[in-house]
Amino acid sequence: IFIIEFGLPFISGGSIEIGDRDFQNLDCSKFDFIQITPGLCFAKLDNINNALNTTLFIGGEVLSSSLLRNTISKFKRVVNIYGTTAC
Repeated sequence: IFIIEFGLPFISGGSIEIGDRDFQNLDCSKFDFIQITPGLCFAKLDNINNALNTTLFIGGEVLSSSLLRNTISKFKRVVNIYGTTAC
């Protein structure tokens, strides 16, 4: 997961921006991808905007099928990074 969180932006010429979990509005128009936990995504999905060109990496907790459906309609791509190594 470290490679996704920190390596991917740097090897692709990007940068990292650390967010605040208490955000009121997240404009994703300047991001190629964001990472968020399912719990925070569930609570803040309506506050995430302009994400049709953004990939969502979601993990750290179990991703429900209803949240997956809601994120798929909002993001360019959704990648569930929760797996056996995250346990």
